[in-house]
Amino acid sequence: YLAYSRWKRELGFGAWVTDSEICLARADSPMCDFRYIKTLRAKDDSRGWDSSCAHNPTVIYDGRFFRLFYMGNHGNGDWWTHRNNQRIGEAWTDDPEGEWHFSDRPVIDVSESGFDSLMTSNPTVTTTPTGGLLMIYKGVSKNGVLPKGGDVVCGVAIADRPGEPFRKTGVPIMVTPENGWSVEDPFVWCENGRF
Repeated sequence: YLAYSRWKRELGFGAWVTDSEICLARADSPMCDFRYIKTLRAKDDSRGWDSSCAHNPTVIYDGRFFRLFYMGNHGNGDWWTHRNNQRIGEAWTDDPEGEWHFSDRPVIDVSESGFDSLMTSNPTVTTTPTGGLLMIYKGVSKNGVLPKGGDVVCGVAIADRPGEPFRKTGVPIMVTPENGWSVEDPFVWCENGRF
């Protein structure tokens, strides 16, 4: 299975933040052609926290459920409004082609202050050797000239067990002093006890 994001070509590249949706595809092996199965999360009129856009999917299997983490947002069509309303959500299922259950609020929201006080996005998640989950995510602070805000950096959040709340460590882990846009689209995995 492959979870991926897509949006209509005629909307242009910038529409990833206003019109992206998450879909599911399947192949007989990783080297075969993947075939579209269904749309997991699409734009809707609910005005919910992720009603405008679903993007940046990452999926893990925790031994019981497939867990999808993604960026969602809502807005009024203005690019910066959508960008600054990005938050991280979660969905889960025991059958990828069956019903997916989506969180009704972000699992990683913005902090009152700090490096992720304006927006959170681009989650990557792995299981830990102790049975928990470790997430690296992108954050932007309210510091700096709005609407862009502060530096684009990555932070960490940890859950003791799948399905339990994440705790943020509260400090960025990847920062480039020479460039305020330090990172983009991180990925993490655990192998032989190391991240």
